[in-house]
Amino acid sequence: MISKKKLTVLFLTLALLPLVMMGLGKRPLPTVSAETTAASCYSVYLPMVSNGSTANAAKATEPDGTIITPPPTGNLCPTGDAFPDFNGDGYADLAVGVPDEDVTQGLTYVDAGAVHVIYGSNLGLEALAANAAVDDQLWHRAVNGLDDIAVSDGDSFGQALGLGDFNNDGYDDLAIGVPGSLVGADDDAGAVQVMYGSADGLTTTDSQTWTQDTVLVEDSAQAGDYYGAALTAADFNGDGYDDLAVGIPYETVGGDAAAGAINIIYGSSNRLRAGELGGNATDDFLTQDVGGFVASPAEANDRFGFVLTSGDFNGDNIDDLAVGTPMEENGAGLPESGAVQIFYGNSDYGLVDDADAVTGAQHIRADSPGVDNAMEANERFGYSLAAADFDGDGYDDLAIGTPHETHGSGESALFMAGVVNIVFGAENGLDTAAGAPIWHQDSTGTQSIAGELELFGFSLAAADFNQDGYADLAVGVPFDGDPVASVLPIGSVHIFYSDETGLTNVGDEQLFDSDNPEEDDGFGVAVTAVDSNGDGYPELAVGAYLDDPVDVADDNVGSVFVFNNDDGSFSMGDSQNWYQGKNGASGAPELGDHMGAILP
Repeated sequence: MISKKKLTVLFLTLALLPLVMMGLGKRPLPTVSAETTAASCYSVYLPMVSNGSTANAAKATEPDGTIITPPPTGNLCPTGDAFPDFNGDGYADLAVGVPDEDVTQGLTYVDAGAVHVIYGSNLGLEALAANAAVDDQLWHRAVNGLDDIAVSDGDSFGQALGLGDFNNDGYDDLAIGVPGSLVGADDDAGAVQVMYGSADGLTTTDSQTWTQDTVLVEDSAQAGDYYGAALTAADFNGDGYDDLAVGIPYETVGGDAAAGAINIIYGSSNRLRAGELGGNATDDFLTQDVGGFVASPAEANDRFGFVLTSGDFNGDNIDDLAVGTPMEENGAGLPESGAVQIFYGNSDYGLVDDADAVTGAQHIRADSPGVDNAMEANERFGYSLAAADFDGDGYDDLAIGTPHETHGSGESALFMAGVVNIVFGAENGLDTAAGAPIWHQDSTGTQSIAGELELFGFSLAAADFNQDGYADLAVGVPFDGDPVASVLPIGSVHIFYSDETGLTNVGDEQLFDSDNPEEDDGFGVAVTAVDSNGDGYPELAVGAYLDDPVDVADDNVGSVFVFNNDDGSFSMGDSQNWYQGKNGASGAPELGDHMGAILP
C-alpha cells in the first residue's frame, strides 16, 4: 500500500504546478590543473554563478561606451566549483526555498512562501554571525522592500531559485521565483523577485520585481501562466553580465494552452534590464514556435520551460540554454515521453536574434541516435537537468534525468524506478551520436538496487567533489529503499565520480538521512553543492522536504542535510541538519512548510 506521504510526492510530481527541482549545472572554465583549489577560486572576479559559465574574455562595452571588465584568464577554478557568494567574503552561501511557508502580515497567508539564506564561514554554514560575516536571513513578501506586490495565499515565493551576478559587481545575486503571484487581477500569473548581493549579503536595496506586465517585457501576464516556475542564470551573450532565463511553463502559445515559453532578461551594469525606455525591448521571448526551431512545434500541454539549466556545450565561452520539456508528446501513443531542447548563445544577440530566430538549436529525446534509452509514454525524459564537464575535455556535458522511467516490462517491471543519461559536449555542441550512457541503481557497481516508485534522477547536482579536475554527479532518489531491507522508502543520494570517460562506478557513494531516517521523508528531492568553508572540497546539501525532525511536533516541516566533504569523500555521520529554529536559523518549524523542497 502506498503511504500518504508517497501519495503526496507523487501528486506533486504530476500536479499542475510540480516542484521544479533544478540540477546545479556549473559553469565550464578553461582547463586547469587538478591542484587548483576552491580557495583560489574565490579570488576569481565574479560572476560566480550556478548554472552558467565564464563570460567571454573579449572586451565588451555598454551602450554608453563603458568598458566591461572581463574575468581574468588565470587562477580559475575547475568546472563545477563556482558557488554563490552573496557577501563576497570568499565562503559560499546556501539559499533554501520554503515555498509552502505561511506568512503573517496582519492576516496569515497560507503557502505564501519564503527563502532562507545561510552564510558560509571558515567553519562552514553559520546561522549567527559569530563566525559568518552575516546572520542568516529569512526573506518573504512581508519584508519591507519586497512588498511591491502584496503577499497573498499560494504565492509560492521560493518555488525556484536562480543564482548569478547580474550587474557584475563581484557579489552574487539571487532571483526568486514566485509562480503563484497575483499580477493585477490575474491569479497565478507569476513573478520573479531579484535581490542583489553586497558586503552585507543580500539586501532589498535596488531589488527588482519582474512580471510579464513589467515595462518592456515581451508578452503580457495572464492568469495561470506561472511565470517564474523555473529559473537559471548564465551569460548567454558573452558580455560579462549574467542573464536570467525565466520559465513560463503554462503560457498559451498560438491558442495552445500550457504550451510554455521562456523569457530571457539580460544583465547590465544597471542590473537586469528588459530594454531602454524609448527604445526597442532587448529581452527575448522564446517558444517552440520561434523561427528556425522546427524540430517540435508548440503544442498544448507541452510545458516548455518546465526545467532550465545552462552550460557551455560547444566550448565557445558563451553560455547555452538547456530546456527540459518532460510533458512533450512525441507522436501518437507517446504522451509525456519528454524531450530536451538546447539553444546556443551568441555574442551578437544572445539566444534569439533580431529576426526572432534561433541558430543551431537541438532536440534530444530518449530515442535520439546514440542515447542509451527507449522512448516510452509517461516516462518524462528531461524532468531534471545538470550541466558540467564530466570528462574534462573542455566542453560541458548534460545529465538528463528521467525519474519516471519504468525498468523492464510485464510482471517484473519496476514502475517509476528512474534513470539518468549523460550527453557529451563537443565543438559543435551536444553530440548524442557519440553515445549517451544510461545510469540507474542496477548499473554495474552501483550501490543499492533499483526499486519501484523510487524516482532515481528526480534531482541532480554537479560539482568536482574530489577535486581531481572532473565534475562528479549527485543523483537524488527521494523514495529509495532503506539500506538494510530495501523496504522503507527513506530516500537517498548517489554520488558518481568521473574520469576522462565521464561518470564511472568507481567509488560510488550513497548517503541517507543520518539523524532520523523515516519512511517517505523525501530525502533527495533536491540536491546542490556548496563549498561553505572554502577548503576546496564542496559539501553536499540535500533537501528532505517531508522530514519530521525528532524534536518538532508538526509533520512535513522539512529540513536540509549538509554533508561535510572529507578531502573528497562523504561520511554519513558528519553532517548538519537545518530547519527553522535549528542551529539559530530564523523562523519556526510549522506544519507543511516543506523546507528544502527547493535548492538552487
